Amino acid sequence: MTFTPSSSITPWHEMTPSQRAAQLLQCEIIAPWRAVLDDDIAHNLAAMSQPVTLASPTGEANSWRLVPFGHWHLDCALGGERLALVISARLLVAGNTLSWDSQSSPQFQMQMRQLSQHLPDGVLYAAQHYPLSAVVCLGDQTRLHHWREQVVNSSAAIVPLLHFDVNKDIAAACDPLLADHWVHERTQTINLTAIGGNTALLSRNNEG
Repeated sequence: MTFTPSSSITPWHEMTPSQRAAQLLQCEIIAPWRAVLDDDIAHNLAAMSQPVTLASPTGEANSWRLVPFGHWHLDCALGGERLALVISARLLVAGNTLSWDSQSSPQFQMQMRQLSQHLPDGVLYAAQHYPLSAVVCLGDQTRLHHWREQVVNSSAAIVPLLHFDVNKDIAAACDPLLADHWVHERTQTINLTAIGGNTALLSRNNEG
């Protein structure tokens, strides 16, 4: 059976990282990674909850914040289930949605179904057919080669592809710098001196 994300309003991306973590940690299989999530919330994702005010010239107000990347697809080979859990939790606490591959190991798929019961519809689901936007591959070189071909043949302009060797230490998945992959930077500039016109035009969002 193929599950597709719900089109109904589920403001997962609008929650704070702390609110998302609270939902994730209701599932006991995520509990071992509480410290990793706490570190992400306190440091790597802090600008999601509170935009940073930037130095601005006279007549402007500039700010910077982090927003979720969007949607990731995760493929987990046999033996990578523990690695996959911490990566999934970090992806989700950053406000992304996540689908898992139907070719992933049965144990991993069971874990994902267990976790999805604690989350809103459309946040975490199984998928066989999906548009590629970003991929995490936990497997050997054969699986990596498969996903490289998928990315090359994708119609999307840019598709990030992260690869983890399931035989490597879990530390790679807990690296604080990894959080940079889960988010986009967004700046906002407001012209404080403009007079008249449509106020909606005075605010400009730029994604970087």
